[in-house]
Amino acid sequence: MDGSMLCCCFKYKWSAIVQQKTPVEAVEGSNVVLTCRMPSITSWDLVRWYKGEGSQSTHIFSGLPKAGDRNDARVTRTGQNYETEFGIIIKGVKINDTGKYYCIKYADDKGDTISKEGPGVTLTVTAKNLTIIGPPGRVKVGEVLELQCHSNKDATFMWLKNGEAIPQDHFTTASNGALHTSRLTLQTEKGDIRSAVQCVQGKNEQQRMSEAFNLSSVITVMPRLQIQGSPDTRNRSLGKYSCRVDGFYPEDVLVSWTLGKLNISACCEKAQSNNDGTFSTTCHITIVLAKISSGAVLQCHAGYRDHC
Repeated sequence: MDGSMLCCCFKYKWSAIVQQKTPVEAVEGSNVVLTCRMPSITSWDLVRWYKGEGSQSTHIFSGLPKAGDRNDARVTRTGQNYETEFGIIIKGVKINDTGKYYCIKYADDKGDTISKEGPGVTLTVTAKNLTIIGPPGRVKVGEVLELQCHSNKDATFMWLKNGEAIPQDHFTTASNGALHTSRLTLQTEKGDIRSAVQCVQGKNEQQRMSEAFNLSSVITVMPRLQIQGSPDTRNRSLGKYSCRVDGFYPEDVLVSWTLGKLNISACCEKAQSNNDGTFSTTCHITIVLAKISSGAVLQCHAGYRDHC
């Protein structure tokens, strides 16, 4: 031997487009990443994503859509190397997004001739699995409200109120087989008419799900009452009285009058909305003063069916 060294080398040739090897599963409403890597530097204008095959295929996203094609507004491009990675993110996936997705490279920007085609990846979107259950009836402001959040996927929960995290000592989590439940207790406030609570489930940021619950659907704010009265200026034998009903929620308040044991029908003005989300109205009655016996008490009542 002449002292020189012989070397035999095998160079791996990466010629195929790479997509996920295993099917992708997602929950309705979550964000999904579909990967696509090219064997060589490629212009984004030559790459297109399609759902389905042949005549059933649907254009999903590309840098240079063909005439008549449109990008799905929920889809954006992702990847650290923009010359070889052409993955996409689908935000807020829906059940009908289920299908097989292909990453395809074309020979030129006309998109008539396929240069390389990925093997495709199957995406399966399952129904949303997060549910918030409120109390059986309305809760007066100042009382404690309990909400339950049920999930059959993950036992990791977090609660938010108006976007701010609620301390963990306000909720507990328990599991019963595949069903996971988080129970939240909150002291209700008048401002909760416009508050929203979110139950957030899942550790993975991309698979994280949330469900919102508007507290206005269960909050009751009881009204303040004020009676005013005076004789009818046109008929001194009659008395005209009004009951100012202020700061109540929801709008369908029940107002009634009694004179001793006698019920009196009233006419109420249309409720007006206040800046804090509550409502106010005024209800009027006219009675014959001679019918007011000694010691009879005229009263105005307001409330709701659950609390009357």
